Formats: sequence, C-alpha cells, structure tokens
Amino acid sequence: MSHRAPSETSAVLLSISVATTMTPTRDRLAPWAKALLTVSLASCATYSDRTGGALKDFEQASFAHAESVFADEESTQSRFLSGVEAGLVSFTDGRFQDAIHHFEQAFGEIVDLENAALLDPEALGRGMSTWALSEELSDYPGEGYERVLLHAIWGLAYLGLGNVEDMMVEVRRSNRLLAAEERFHQSEYRSGGLATFMSAIGHELTGQLDEAYIDYKILAKLGVAKSLYGPSLVRISRSIGLAEASDQWEQEFGPAAEIPAGSARVIMIAGLGMGPTKREARVTVATDDGLLTAVVPEVVRNQHSILPVTLHVSQHAVKTVMLEDVQRLATESIADRIAWLAAKSIVRTVIKRELRQELDKEIGIAGAIIGDIFNVATERADLRCWSTLPSSWAAARIYVPGGEHRIAVDLPGGAPVDLGQVILSPGETMFVFVRTMNHDIHARQVGGLLVIPPAGQQ
Repeated sequence: MSHRAPSETSAVLLSISVATTMTPTRDRLAPWAKALLTVSLASCATYSDRTGGALKDFEQASFAHAESVFADEESTQSRFLSGVEAGLVSFTDGRFQDAIHHFEQAFGEIVDLENAALLDPEALGRGMSTWALSEELSDYPGEGYERVLLHAIWGLAYLGLGNVEDMMVEVRRSNRLLAAEERFHQSEYRSGGLATFMSAIGHELTGQLDEAYIDYKILAKLGVAKSLYGPSLVRISRSIGLAEASDQWEQEFGPAAEIPAGSARVIMIAGLGMGPTKREARVTVATDDGLLTAVVPEVVRNQHSILPVTLHVSQHAVKTVMLEDVQRLATESIADRIAWLAAKSIVRTVIKRELRQELDKEIGIAGAIIGDIFNVATERADLRCWSTLPSSWAAARIYVPGGEHRIAVDLPGGAPVDLGQVILSPGETMFVFVRTMNHDIHARQVGGLLVIPPAGQQ
C-alpha cells in the first residue's frame, strides 16, 4: 500500500477522531462503518506521488534506478504503466532488448481490449464502462493515445536491434489503433506522424518504394515534417515512374536535390522534453443530504520550450522537425472522454451519498461525518499517465558520402554531444535515437562501423 502525505493522513485521522468522540451512546462503530474508514485511509496517493522519485531519476539520467522503481508494480500499481514506463527508460538508455521485454508486459495487459477494438471500435466504449469506488482503484488500460504510442515506441526498440520486420508489425498496429480511436470518438486527431514516418523508412529499407510513397502522402495529409515528406514524394514518384505526380510534387515542394551515388543516410529520431501530466478538476457542492462531488482529470501541458536538435555528420548538419505532438494528442484524446468520466463520477457520488445517509441513520452525526470523509477520500480523478513520454517526437534525415564521419548532436546554445567517428558504407542507413530533458541530450546510434569512440570513452 502506498503512503499518504503526512498532512493528508493527519486530516483524515483528525476527522475520524471527531467522528468517534461525537457518538457517546455507542462504544464502537458498526463493523461496516469501520470498513468504510479503512477504505478511506487506504485511499492511495496520486500516481505522481508514488512515482515522482523515479521520474526525477529518469530526468537526471539515473536510468537503472528509475527502471527498477517503475518496473515494480507496487510503485505504479498498474502492470501497464510498469511496462511502458520501464520500457521507455530502457529505450532511452539504449537497452533495446530490455525495452521490448517491458513493452511486451504492458501489451499483455491490454491485448484483449486492443484486439476487440480493432475488430469493432465500439469495444473501446465497453472498456470505459468499468466501475469502482474510485477511478484509481480500477485497472488502468492506458489512455487511447498511450496505447497508440506504445506500439510506435516498441517499433523503435525493434529498429534499434535492426529488426525491421517486427518494427513494421508494431507501427501498423499503432496506426490501426489510432484509426479505431478516431472512429469511436468521431474525431480526427491529426496524429500518427511518428508511426507513419517509421513505416516509410521500413518500406524504403525493404525496397517497397510504392508503399513508402503512400506513407509519405499520409504525412503530407497530416501536414507534419514537410522537409521529410516533400523531397521524398518528389524522388520516389520519379523513381517508380509516376511522372505526372512527380511534376505536381515538384511544383509544390520544389525540385529535390539529387542524392549522389554511393551516399549513406543518417536518420535521427528524437523525443523532445517531457510530456503532459494530469491534475484533478474537482467540484464539491454541499447539500442538505451531504457533499456531492464530481472529479475529472485534465491535462497539464509541460510549458518548457521544446528546442530542435541538430544532427552533425562531419561538416553536414540538419535540424529536427516535429512528427508527433504528444501533448496535443493527449489533450484531445482525454477531452473526448471527459463527459463520460464526469457522468461516472456523479453516479458514484450519488451512490456514496446514499451510503452516507444510511450511516447517519445507523450511527448519527458521526456516521454522517464518516460518510463525507469516505466520499471525499475515495472520489478522486484518475491521474495515472505515462509520465516518461516526451512532449513531442521529431526527426531529421541527411544524406552524406559514404566513408568516415564524425557524428554529433546538439541543442541551440549547448555544447555538442560527440557520438564518435564511424565509417558509413555506400547505401547504408544509420540511426541516431535522441532524448532531450532539462537541456541534456541522451543519444544512441545504431549502424555504422565505430572507429573512434566518443570523447571521454576512449
């Protein structure tokens, strides 16, 4: 059981003391009244209270300790959150196989819901219909946007291992889940840029240029990462013989620079900053019959500026462009559930008010106070969320001559982070995975033959 903050516990204990001293005609409370008090005392601290230390460790690059705490279900009280939080920590630390293991654990908790939703999006509504004394006492299957991003980031972990086939399985599932969410909520989130870009990369790596062309057209429809999809549409349409389309794209985006024979490609995918959190919006109204409370979560956007990362390959450089605005996606996704969450909260409160009235009849004024304590303590918004997510996902791509290159990344105004000197073979694609937090950069490279280690590791 997690612990309350001392001030919160003291307040509840004081209320109980008052309640018990106001019943002189009874030596003890009815057993079921005691049970209500026990539940009230056991009402958990918020998710951020329980895992705030691990999140701070993550931000300070104490990855092993952060992973250990997040992986402990006693800390998260959610198998899904343990999996996704620990998985993203492992991924950031460059331990891709460990990340996959954690993501598999998270998926095990939601596989039935996902499979049902892919067959019939209305199943998402049935998944929202669970009832408990408090939202945080129910199982947490993740928000819709979290399940979508799970598979995209899981795909990145497979890409880190060079497993393009399994990466494609995950990004396809990510996009299908997003489509199911949009159909169910009758919304268009203008999201999916990360998974779609990864799909395009996978199709290019496997020589399926016609499929990659479709992916880049989807990016164009989403309107994200123009510097990535524009030249690609021009080049690929020309390459697969779509002369008329190529002329149209070139008219829209300008001619794409020729890629010299023997070039290598470096692709950087970056998670920028820290993502959104939740806070409780609570309205409590005093009535003649007791307190009536409705609570819902609301998204708190991280206000820190999100700076682009620059990728340096020898004398060549390119900046990231946004693929996925995680904060906007979270806000829109949760907003589509607010009315339902508020309705559930009100129904629960009415039921608890009936319990309060029964306590009043059974015990008297002390029972009424106990009922109010129970109502307020257990009616809490669900503030659980995937806290290690970035504010956004971004990417950059650069073509360079095959051969030996020094690789580095940096943020505006900061010192470059050296990734060492590598040999890139003609036609090779190298990946650089980056996460920025508090103006710090954590970068891992996949591909290339490392000939000179990064500065400080020699």
